[in-house]
Amino acid sequence: MAGVRSHTELIAWQLANELKLAVYALIEGGPIERHGDLREQLQRSASNAPRAIAEGFGRYLPDDFSRYLRYANGELKETFEALQDGHLEPPEPLD
Repeated sequence: MAGVRSHTELIAWQLANELKLAVYALIEGGPIERHGDLREQLQRSASNAPRAIAEGFGRYLPDDFSRYLRYANGELKETFEALQDGHLEPPEPLD
C-alpha cells in the first residue's frame, strides 16, 4: 500500500465499485423488479463491499484494515450468491 493516498486507488475497491455499479444497473429494471427481497439483498451487499474497503483504509491501522477487508470479502461472496439465486430457474408449479 506504499504510496496509495486514497482508497479509490486500490484495485480491490475499484473492482468492488465496478461490481456495485453493474448490480445497480441490473436491478434498475427487468424481471428482478418482481423479486423485492432479492433486489434489496443485492443492492445492500454490493454497496457494502466498497464501503467497507474505504472505511478500513481510513482506519490507518493494519489490523483494522484487514478486518474490514474480510468483511468486504464476505459481502462480495453474499453478492455472488444472490446473483446465483437470481439466475436459477423458478420451480415448476405444483398441481
